[in-house]
Amino acid sequence: DAVVLSDLAPERIDARTAASLEAFVRDAGGGLVFTAGENTYGKDGFAGSAIERVLPVTFEARRKKRELDLVLLIDRSHSMRGRKLELAKSAALGTLDLLQPEHRLGVVAFDSKPHPIVPLDPVGNKRRAEDLILSMTASGQTNVYNALLQARSMLAGSKAQTRHVILLSDGVTASAPLS
Repeated sequence: DAVVLSDLAPERIDARTAASLEAFVRDAGGGLVFTAGENTYGKDGFAGSAIERVLPVTFEARRKKRELDLVLLIDRSHSMRGRKLELAKSAALGTLDLLQPEHRLGVVAFDSKPHPIVPLDPVGNKRRAEDLILSMTASGQTNVYNALLQARSMLAGSKAQTRHVILLSDGVTASAPLS
């Protein structure tokens, strides 16, 4: 279902593996969790690679402005209470700070069901989105699937050159009942 790469040096992924991973994410809808570190940046990093093409970030110092529609899914379930939710909010605010006024941002908080917090609209004045993100509190169980469906719905009519969903969660989900 997903591949996790954590501060992996680029030379550890050959061209064939990188192409397979790109196809897995782009064509098969597979998940990719990528944690950057000192090995991932710079001229010897992932800039211009297949890995970079499937991520919502670039590994270059400069990037051309382009259309962007971004949906942040923020887990606000009970397991996220305290520091975890504060870290997720901080990550969301950091992401918001990087966006240009013409980029579009949507934010969905989720527990057992999705709760649209910020509609997918141009960022413009960031103050309202900041206030709405900061007002989130933790409660309920986790259901990532419905949150992903909400993000898909938000992006369904998007004409942006780049469309991404970023999931902020501790990964703790409610157990499925045994059959």
